[in-house]
Amino acid sequence: MKSKLLVIVGRIGVDDAGRKRGEMTRTIIGECEKGGIPYCRIDGSASWDDITEGDAIVVYLGSKAKLSGTIEQCQNRRLPLIIASSGVSAEKDIPKDLVIPVILAPNLALLIMALFDILPRFGALAQLLNCEADVAECHQATKTSLPGTAQKIAGFFGNPPESVGSVRDNAAARAMLRIPKADLEAFGDHYIVVSGHGVEISINFRTLGRSAYFAGLMFLIDEVETFQNGLDPGIYHADTLLFGQAG
Repeated sequence: MKSKLLVIVGRIGVDDAGRKRGEMTRTIIGECEKGGIPYCRIDGSASWDDITEGDAIVVYLGSKAKLSGTIEQCQNRRLPLIIASSGVSAEKDIPKDLVIPVILAPNLALLIMALFDILPRFGALAQLLNCEADVAECHQATKTSLPGTAQKIAGFFGNPPESVGSVRDNAAARAMLRIPKADLEAFGDHYIVVSGHGVEISINFRTLGRSAYFAGLMFLIDEVETFQNGLDPGIYHADTLLFGQAG
C-alpha cells in the first residue's frame, strides 16, 4: 500500500444488548498496527478536518445510514472510496454525479471475489437449462446484518434474496458444520446446490476469522494504486476490477 493514510470509517462499540459491534473495524485497525500501516479512524482518533485531498484512501465499514455523509466528504476531498459493507445498492445508494471512484466490495476475501467473477456465467447457464438452485449460509450467532454474499449469489441464479436459507446458531455450527470453537465468533459458511437433468453440483466455501478480509483489502488497494493517474470517477465492483480481465 503506497497511500499515505488508510482512513477507516466504522463504528466500534457495544449495542443495547451488550454485544460487541465493529469487529471488522477492530480487525483492520489491529492488522494496520501489526503491519505498520498508517491509518486513522473517523469518529475515533481523527475527524474529516484532518484529511486533505489526495493523501489517503477511504474504506467504509459502517451502515447505509451514514454512507451518504462519507461519500460527500470523500467527494469534497477527491478521495477514492471502498465500500466494504453489504446491502449497498449502486443504483439506490450512490449518487450519479461522482467525481471520485467508488468501489463496492461487500466481501473482501480474495477467493470469494474471484468466485463472484465466475458464478454469474454459471448462474445464467443454469437458468437457461431450467435448473434449480438453492443457496444457504451460516454465520456467527451475533451477526445481525443481511447475508449479502449469499443474497448476491442467489441473484446469479435468478433467485430472490428471501430465498436464502440462514442459520445463526453457534451450537449447530459447532456440532453439525464442525466450525472450530476458536472461530465461532467470526465465521461464514456458504452452500450452493444446483441440480437438473440428473446432475447435482455442490459448492461450499468457508471463511474463518476476519484476516482474509484485510488481505483482500490490501490487495484491492494495491490494484487501485496501479492506475497511474488513478481510477476515473464512477462506480466499480471489486470482483470485476480485480478479476474481470483474467483469462
